[in-house]
Amino acid sequence: MRTALALSALSLALLGPGCFLSRGSGGEADVDGGPGSDGAAPFWTSCFDASQRGSDGDGCDFEFPCIGDGFCSSMTTRCVDGVLEHETTRAPDCWVSCDALQEGGGGAGDTCFFTAPCGVELDACCVETLLCEAGRVVATGDVVCDTDCEPSFCPGWAPPPPEGTLCTSDDDCDADRFESCLAEGERRPCGICTTPMRECDDDADCGGGRTCQELDPGCPRCDAGADPLDSRCAAPCTAAETDPCGPDARCGADGHCEPFSCASDEHACPANWRCSPTSPTADPHGCARLRCDDDADCDCGVCMSGLCRLGPGACIPPAA
Repeated sequence: MRTALALSALSLALLGPGCFLSRGSGGEADVDGGPGSDGAAPFWTSCFDASQRGSDGDGCDFEFPCIGDGFCSSMTTRCVDGVLEHETTRAPDCWVSCDALQEGGGGAGDTCFFTAPCGVELDACCVETLLCEAGRVVATGDVVCDTDCEPSFCPGWAPPPPEGTLCTSDDDCDADRFESCLAEGERRPCGICTTPMRECDDDADCGGGRTCQELDPGCPRCDAGADPLDSRCAAPCTAAETDPCGPDARCGADGHCEPFSCASDEHACPANWRCSPTSPTADPHGCARLRCDDDADCDCGVCMSGLCRLGPGACIPPAA
């Protein structure tokens, strides 16, 4: 079978001197490595010529195989018992065209060699534009949805970065790559665990008018019973030249940022959330995610692991 490699990119790595040396009887066909002038079947004595012009089943007489590298694949040419053989090996997660990417189910981070933007279906209703930049697939976040389609997502939904295979549970992901189904608002699984780094437990531990601020470490604790938050001493928000609390909180008289509460109507809980300040799973605003048994229990989006989400998640491997 003739290979589809782009021969302009072919660079042959010879595994022995026989690839370029004629080993025939000295006739014209043997020197050329091609068919004789009498129309006889092709007979190759050069691995290099055979790799570019020969077909499987042609006659041959050379000793060492040779390998040609192309975009996303390589071809090995051999002469086995006088018969020419080609073997093409394709690199995984490598795409030479948008069609190949779409058919192969590739995504961000894969190797690529295409030029035009590529539209990839996120679900039955939406298509996202992917680009090939510097040899890597890049997700643009440019999502176009069919307004006549029944969506399985809420307005503003986007898959967690870096975008991967869409999922609603870990069963949809590749266990061999240790992937997990990451829903919107969830962090990529960590490749390591952490120990607490706490500089203080309250403002009294800081002194100098500084306040004790708690921080999310972003990764699970090595000791499951350890404090889940780190802490540091920092200047109070009252001493900042610009508001450090953002649009969803105010600076309190004690120098700490105070999130606006849904209980006082200062904060509106978004879709799939309900105001429940006493819930153990409530966020700093007092909103708790809506629980569900199926998609119909949610305001919109999907039900994932008993909780309503804006849309399906993405299969993501652990961080290195």
